[in-house]
Formats: sequence, C-alpha cells, structure tokens
Amino acid sequence: MESAWFRRFPEPHQYQLKTLITAKDDQQLCDWLKPIVNKEAVESLVKQRNNAYFPALLLFTNSQRMSQCEQFELVEKAKMSQRYSIMDAKFSPDSRHVMTVADNVAKIHSQKAGGSWEEKNTICHKRFIKSANFSPDSRHLVTASPYGKAKICDLGDDGSWEEKITISDNTTLRSVNFTSDSRHVVTANCGDATVRIYGLETGGLWEEKTTIQHNFPVVFASLNSDGHHLLVADRKHTAAIYVQDDDGTWTVKDTFTHEDTIHCATFSTDGRYLVTSSSDGKAKIRGLQTDGSWKKITTISHGKTNVFAEFSSDGRHLLTFSTDGTVKIYGHKAPGSWVKEAIIWHDGELNSARFSASGRHVAACIANTAYIYSHEAPGLWVKTATIAHEDAIWSATFSPDECLVV
Repeated sequence: MESAWFRRFPEPHQYQLKTLITAKDDQQLCDWLKPIVNKEAVESLVKQRNNAYFPALLLFTNSQRMSQCEQFELVEKAKMSQRYSIMDAKFSPDSRHVMTVADNVAKIHSQKAGGSWEEKNTICHKRFIKSANFSPDSRHLVTASPYGKAKICDLGDDGSWEEKITISDNTTLRSVNFTSDSRHVVTANCGDATVRIYGLETGGLWEEKTTIQHNFPVVFASLNSDGHHLLVADRKHTAAIYVQDDDGTWTVKDTFTHEDTIHCATFSTDGRYLVTSSSDGKAKIRGLQTDGSWKKITTISHGKTNVFAEFSSDGRHLLTFSTDGTVKIYGHKAPGSWVKEAIIWHDGELNSARFSASGRHVAACIANTAYIYSHEAPGLWVKTATIAHEDAIWSATFSPDECLVV
C-alpha cells in the first residue's frame, strides 16, 4: 500500500522526496516523527532506513498521521531578524534551510542537529533583491536584483553557503530560474534583450554556457527538461522557441504571438507541451511534433481579462484562471489532445489557483475564501473544502504529500 501510494507522485517529486529522506540523519528523522508517532514506532522506522522501500514507508506513515490531525499546536522554534522589512521568506525543498530577504540583503539560516537554527551566511546586493530561490536539490541558491546583478551560492560540506559567481549584466533582469536538474540557471534580461544560460561544471564552478541575443526586450525565459529547447517571451507579445543544434548554437525554431502582454510561458514536465497565457484573455497550448515544430493544439478563452496558466506536475492536466473569476481545467487524454474537463465559476476576481503535487487537487483563492476542488473521476472535479479568513487570501499551497494546505 505504501509503495502504491508513493508511485502516485510524479517522478520529479519521488526523487525530491527520496533526496529529502537520505539527507536527514537518524536524529533528524526521530525529531521529525516524534510529535506524531510513538517512541516504539519511531525506533522501528529508523532501523529500516537502509531498505529500498524506506522513503515510501516513512512518508506514508508520516502523512497518514498528519492527515488525522485537524489542528496543530504551533510552537516558535526560531526568530530571524533583519534591519528592514522582510519581503520574502522561504524554506529550501529539503526544509533544512530558510532564506529571508529584506531590501538588498538575504540571510540564510540552517537547522542544527538538535533542531535549533543558526545564521550561516549573508548575501548583499547594492540594490534591492527582487527574487531569491533555492535549487530543486537544495544545494544551490540564486539571488537577483532587477538592476543587472545575480549571485549563485553553493552549499559547502561544512554547511556554509559560498558565493560561486556574480552575474553582472548591467541591464534589467526580469527572471532568474534554476532548471529542474539544478545544474543550469537561466536569466532573462530586458535591457539588452538577451538570455544567458549558466551551467554547473565539474569541480563546482558555474560558467556562462551561452548568450542568446533576442530581437526584443525579454520578460521571461525557461529551459526545457531536455536542456535543448528554450522558451522566450518578450515585450512585443511574442513567444519564441530556440533549439540547440549539434554544434551548440541556438536558433529560432518557432514563434507565436498574443494580442497583449504574456504573463506565463512554460513547458510541461515531460517537455512535450508548452502553454502561454496573456492579458488578451487567451491561453494557448502547443505540442512538439516529430519534425521539431510546435503545433497549436487548442486555445482557451476567458474573455478580455488577464489569464494565467499552469501544468500539473505529472503533465496530465492544465489549469487556467482569470481575473473574471473562472478556473478551467483541461486533461491530456491522448497524444496531441487536450480536452476540457471542468469550468469552475466564482463570483469575483481570483487571486491565485494552483495544483497539488499529483495534480489531483486545485486550490483557488478569491477574496477571503480558498476553495479546494478534487478530481473524483474522469472529467469530474468536485469542491471538497472551503477555507475562510477574515481578510483577503493571496495564495494557498499544498504540502508535497497533499495532506496539508496552508
């Protein structure tokens, strides 16, 4: 049963969960389980950590106990302070590090063996930090200022974070992203209309692999999971697909346009599909053909409103949501086919909508209420929970095992 449950996760999440388990020592595993499992069960589980099925067994047990809890007693474990207002705070994917961002300073705290937290490093920029992210494997992080500076830091064997490279583009950075394998960083530069790809080399060095000169200021860039397809969106409402040739050069393979600003441009997990969404009220799905071209499969219309789109992690579903209060869910039924499964109407403007890890649940936020919808049967999405706050809700996020939502 535990293995069957574990296989329901997409492969990238299975890998992430296994990495999380192996990164913890016996004491950390005990500390993780003690609040919800009795002492005998803790000792029994930890003794089995060398078995192949251990991640599935441990995560299933942990999730099963957590799902039975309706309310947690919140206990403050650490207090992290900075001089100015903290605008962002996030855990690393393995939950062992926390990064806080205030103005032009990012601080990283790491958890010690006994469960306490200590400040490890401070990363400073000359101007304010717009984005700060850990890599999927929690071994790297990148901080970026919109004024042309980004810094990549790596986790050392002694637990400290060492700055490896400063990316100086002397222009406006619009996005900085790790790829899913954590070995590349892609920057989108609006000022000089370039995209740059940096790669992690043997020995832990980060080097610029290529610079791609685009025709117009770039607002977003994303590298496909195969590392050979690059999706670039620009200010002229155009998205372009660059393909890496055998000699390492990048050439434009396809372009497609919207009538207004593009808000989202992303690949599916398997890299076979992409979606773009725009203020023109439309989201467009395209699929990779055998000849290397990208064929438009369908257009999802929401009227003249801002539209945002997201693939589920397993690549089987796509949701779009709009400021008109509508969520639309499409399913991948056959190669090259995406079919509408549900239209969910809300009275008001949506703040966010997102999938859970497996794509089986959707959380949509509107005004002071979050609604959770679950995939009960093919083509059937049912409202399964309503969560109310006293004021506006801006986001709702599922835990990786889908037992919790915050």
